[in-house]
Amino acid sequence: MKSLINNLKSKIKAIFNDVLLKNCKKKHNFRPRIHILPTSSLFIGIEFVHIYQTYNLMKTWYTLSLSLLFLLPLHAQDWNLETYDGIPSKNKKIAFFDDFSGTDKSWKKSDFQNTLNSMDKGECLVESKQSEQIFWQDLIMDKGGFELEVRIASQKAKTKEPITIVLAGSKENMLTFEIKPEGTYRADVTKNGAETDFIGEQASTSIKTDYNKITIRQFNNEIYFFINEQLVANRPFPPLTGYRFGILVTPKNPVIVDYFLMNHLLETKGSADFSSEKGGESTLTKEERSRHKMD
Repeated sequence: MKSLINNLKSKIKAIFNDVLLKNCKKKHNFRPRIHILPTSSLFIGIEFVHIYQTYNLMKTWYTLSLSLLFLLPLHAQDWNLETYDGIPSKNKKIAFFDDFSGTDKSWKKSDFQNTLNSMDKGECLVESKQSEQIFWQDLIMDKGGFELEVRIASQKAKTKEPITIVLAGSKENMLTFEIKPEGTYRADVTKNGAETDFIGEQASTSIKTDYNKITIRQFNNEIYFFINEQLVANRPFPPLTGYRFGILVTPKNPVIVDYFLMNHLLETKGSADFSSEKGGESTLTKEERSRHKMD
């Protein structure tokens, strides 16, 4: 990143020297000098020394300093989005966190009669009695960047069924990311009920046979998928604005969730504010659903 910034500074300096020296000296007898200072933002000081010469009596120098401040978000550019630890913790704000220590976080279920969950020793067992069910939280994450992290395992040790995370979901639109115990992952996008491949099935040595930590990071219209802190894929983020973030379960594969964490990436300007009197948790009201045009 430092080399990139230095190259940028050198190019800007060369352009200003070339343009200003040729034009200003030719037309106005200016003598420009370029100064680039190593600050957190890109600071270009252009010092014009305007020389006036009056006959043979005297020389008078007038100095005018103009500072052009280019407000480049260098903090965000310093992030390494393709590295698990590439964003400092100070640049993250917890939107939602549940370690299933006993406090009821009001999880939603697509079918309360057929979706069961129980907590024991800081873990949550989620199972379905019939068909596919979604166990989720309502979180407004349709603006700016976010980072979702779930530590999860299948309850059945020898299952071949996938573990599936749901993102930006609504009734008929969602992005799903799944891992299988044989060591593969894939992602799909569902729009208007029709499912299409987002990432075809790929093998990964990062997948474990017991607990897996799945981290999904979205920033600047790009989405990054990590399995146990290793980047496995990144793609342009599909145009989804749903508010359901959670877990898809089936009768064949009940899952155990160790924790569920959603972070808001602070460098994203204009993002939704997740702060509330409940300590950063966000639950949608009817007014908010209408305002965000969500199902």
